[in-house]
Amino acid sequence: MLTAQVIGLAAAVGGALLALWALARYRDFGPQTIRSSLLAVAASLLLLQGAGPAMGWAVHSMNPAVALLAIAVPMFTFAFWSGGVLLRAALNGTSGGFRVRARERARARNERRR
Repeated sequence: MLTAQVIGLAAAVGGALLALWALARYRDFGPQTIRSSLLAVAASLLLLQGAGPAMGWAVHSMNPAVALLAIAVPMFTFAFWSGGVLLRAALNGTSGGFRVRARERARARNERRR
């Protein structure tokens, strides 16, 4: 028999894997600046604050497994996705993004070699 902690951990890991897949698959989707990424993180924190009452309502009104898949996994996925978007925005900085910087570094390297 699985405990509630193991099932909750599995839901969190599943949400994290879904968020990682979404970040890797759809690279340009979502906020691109640090400010808008912080807003997404703040929204996910507010959403997670409501996770307990939402799960309580869902468990009482439907099957607990359905409640887990309908409430907890999407909340975890959005929370991890928003954290990943914030990390992406922080790594890209404000000067045009990682791809632009990589091209600039490659040009600078080629000019130094000449």
